[in-house]
Amino acid sequence: MLKNGFSFKSNENERSMLIEKYQISAWRHKYLREINIKRNEGKQIVYLDETYVHQNYKVKKSWQGPSTTGVTTKISSGKRHIVVHAGSEEGFVPGALLVFSSKSKSADYHDDMNSSNFMKWVREKLIPNLSKPSVIVMDNASYHIKQINKPPIMSNTKADIRKWLVNNGIHFEEYQTKAELMCLVNDKKTLPVYEAEEILKEHNHELLLLPPYHCDLNPIEMVWSQAKRKIASRNIGIPGKEMENLIIECFNLITPSDWKKYTDHVLNVENDYKLKDGIVENELEKFIISVGADSSEESDSDDSLSLLSGVEYLETDFDYESD
Repeated sequence: MLKNGFSFKSNENERSMLIEKYQISAWRHKYLREINIKRNEGKQIVYLDETYVHQNYKVKKSWQGPSTTGVTTKISSGKRHIVVHAGSEEGFVPGALLVFSSKSKSADYHDDMNSSNFMKWVREKLIPNLSKPSVIVMDNASYHIKQINKPPIMSNTKADIRKWLVNNGIHFEEYQTKAELMCLVNDKKTLPVYEAEEILKEHNHELLLLPPYHCDLNPIEMVWSQAKRKIASRNIGIPGKEMENLIIECFNLITPSDWKKYTDHVLNVENDYKLKDGIVENELEKFIISVGADSSEESDSDDSLSLLSGVEYLETDFDYESD
C-alpha cells in the first residue's frame, strides 16, 4: 500500500468549517470597541491577573560537560507561591505586588484565591497606587466577578427567593409557588453588578472584562513568562523561606520598556482580531447565502441553521447567564 502512494491516517469528515459561538465573538467585538474608546479618551489601561511559582521552579536545560552535570530538578514541585500584580504600558503599578504561600493542596492555583482576598488586594494595594483615572482590565474568574444583589436561582430555597423579592421591592402573594416566584425574579432581573466594579467607580476608575478564552489580549501573560524565566535562572540552592524574596526581586527586574513592548504586541493582536473578524463575517455571510440560495422562502427560525450541515460550533462551558 505504501508503495502505491497510500498512507494510514484519520478519515476526513463532512465538517467544512468551525464557527465560534456567537456570544464569544460578540463579547470580543464589544470589548475591542470599548477599549479603543477608552484609549482615545486618554484613560490609562491597567491589566491585572494572578499566577503562581513553585518552590522548585528551575531551568529545564543547562550547559553540561563530560565531568559536570546541570541543575538537579527535584521530583516534587514544592510549595506553591501565588503572585497578584497589575501594570500598564508605563510598567507595573508601584506597590501593587502581592506574593503569598499557598495553603491549598488543589492542583488549580485559582483555588488559592477567593473574592475576599481579591477585593482586599484591590482596596489596599491596587486602588491606592493608581496615579490617575484608569480602566482596569481583568478576566472573568469567579472571584473577580462577585455579584452584588445576585438574583436567586431555582436551587435556592423558597425563603431565599422571597427574601430577595422583598429586598428589591417586588410584590408577591403568599400562596405563590416557588416556580411562580422565580418568574417574578426573572422578570425583574437586570444586568449583573460586580463588587469590584462598584468600588472602582467610587475611586473614579472603570472595569472592563476580557472576553472568555482571550488571554492573548492581556499583556501581563507575557510579563509572567519573562518573570518566571528570571526566577528559574536564579533559583539555585534558594532556601524555601527566601523564595518569596527571589520572586519579588525578579519581578522588580521587569522594566517599563518591557511592559511597553508587550502592550504594543497586544495592540497588534487586537488589530488582527478586528481584521479577521471582518473577513470571517463577510465570508460566512456569503457561505450562508450560497447554501440557502435554493430556498424559496426566508425564515427567521433557528431551524434555518439546519442548512449549515457542514458547520460545527465550538463548544464552551462559560455561563452567559451569570446566575
